[in-house]
Amino acid sequence: MNRFVWVMLVVFCAGGIVGCSSMKANVDVADDADFSQYKTFAQAPPPKAEANLPGYTEIEGQRLQDEIARILEARGFQKVDDANDADFFVSFSVTGQPRADVWGTGGGAWGYYGGASVGVSTTHYIHANLTINMYDATERKLVWHGWTTKDFFAGQGDSDGASEAVRLILGTFPPGAAAK
Repeated sequence: MNRFVWVMLVVFCAGGIVGCSSMKANVDVADDADFSQYKTFAQAPPPKAEANLPGYTEIEGQRLQDEIARILEARGFQKVDDANDADFFVSFSVTGQPRADVWGTGGGAWGYYGGASVGVSTTHYIHANLTINMYDATERKLVWHGWTTKDFFAGQGDSDGASEAVRLILGTFPPGAAAK
């Protein structure tokens, strides 16, 4: 019996490790896009905060926009304020569903002693999709689309997960270039 319990514990832990996959970004690129022609970019304003995305604020949106600009500038693209001077436009969106993890905390035991947990702890977050789009400024068409799904915004001012997602999505932009 002891050996059985040990084997089941190992199988359970191994399954948990295998089930924990790292975040993955997806990218779709227009076949006829020539990214070597792009030197300057302009950004659309960050999306407005919505009631169904608690934790996402326009301040968080500005942080994400700044992270996108920082990465693009590190790759040699120049940000311009006038959209008429841009070779491509960048926009992003955040969609998702609010979620909460709830668990008991403190002492007490269920069943045998008839007790219960002393308290309850809750973590609220967004199981979100972050999408970044690049549009050719001359042709006004989508040339690059990247996205990922992740748990974001665990609390006000917590954009670390979203910033990590931005870095992951832009990891292969521009196509054919090594990420910096």
